[in-house]
Amino acid sequence: MIFQALITMFVAFVCMGLNYVFHFFMARLLSPVIYGELAVIIGILSVLLVPTSSIQTLLTREIAKLDKKHNEKVIICLIKEYSKIVFLGGIFVGIILFFSSYLIARVFNNSQLISPIQIVALEIPFAFLLPVLRAYYQGKERILRLSVILVSEPFLKVIFALSLVLLGFGLVGVTFSLLVGPLLLSFLIIPIVLNKSKSLAHSLNLSKSFFLILFTSVLIMLFLYLDLFFVRYYLGSEQAGYYNIASITSKVLFYAASGINLVFLPKSSKLNIHKDKKRIKSLLFKSFLLMLPIFILFISFPGQIISIFYTEKYLGASTPFVILSIGIFALGIYSVFLNFLWSQRMEKISLVLSAALVFTDILLLIYLTPTYGLVGASIATTFSAILFLLISLFVIGSYLRK
Repeated sequence: MIFQALITMFVAFVCMGLNYVFHFFMARLLSPVIYGELAVIIGILSVLLVPTSSIQTLLTREIAKLDKKHNEKVIICLIKEYSKIVFLGGIFVGIILFFSSYLIARVFNNSQLISPIQIVALEIPFAFLLPVLRAYYQGKERILRLSVILVSEPFLKVIFALSLVLLGFGLVGVTFSLLVGPLLLSFLIIPIVLNKSKSLAHSLNLSKSFFLILFTSVLIMLFLYLDLFFVRYYLGSEQAGYYNIASITSKVLFYAASGINLVFLPKSSKLNIHKDKKRIKSLLFKSFLLMLPIFILFISFPGQIISIFYTEKYLGASTPFVILSIGIFALGIYSVFLNFLWSQRMEKISLVLSAALVFTDILLLIYLTPTYGLVGASIATTFSAILFLLISLFVIGSYLRK
């Protein structure tokens, strides 16, 4: 597991780096007004694509379980079945977005948003289809192929965005580049879909699991940004700017955990919580060890890290950064635990825990942020993450002790 996880962690960092390069160039090549409109479109797209991570999680789990039993024909049939369902769902979302473009443009009082949003709408079905392909490779633990696909998405986005902007296509060109990766890469699923395997009686009703995982994923995403929202509300935009530096840097730990989960989920899906206790404990412990070096680096050299990436004027964010690094480290391990619960079809437990996590964080932020400022907000987030990491550890431990 360790070698594969190191690859996927490296891939996660490469993807983050390419996305940073994208924003670096777009902020300089576009005017502030157009770059602001691009931010709106990216925000809309991010919301619409939230369900795709749940699709990938579910199919990865099922494919991994089938792959353990060497049911390749059943896996192919599963891919065929859900490619159609997911693609049709993407068409539905795309149609809604296409005709909502006029309303969105009116809300933001800018008719120039209509065409870019409609371009996104036409590409949405392919963005929904791509997670099925990623799930196929992830579930079968073909990590190198999965890594190539993951890196190709932001790489194609950067190349097309730079080319189209320099050719004078402006916001329309950048918008097209956002989903050109999924548009091209989704065609790789065609050989799988066209496989001549005969249809088998294997239909999985994943709707209940999908919504439980989707709601949990939304809650975790909300948790990642709650503290920033409260800082902006109570302390103003300047303090929010300082806090954002600490927040986005500490989140590297969470994205490192996401890279680990690419390997962890299919491996844990093949295990049984009652029969494979020793292997499960080993996987969980290895995940913790893989995240530890980055965490130690962050809390050992906070000032240097802030100065190198954001200049010395943001050194005021160093203390919140150290505190948040502890919290996001805990959240990263908690996300591994969530993936384990999902792999064992314990979606209800993960949803209850995550809902309680967000509720606790809100209460602490309301009390600590106006009283103790940036430090208070970071303490609220960190305390909540550690508390529910310990609770989830107790829950999983109780199953492993049976």
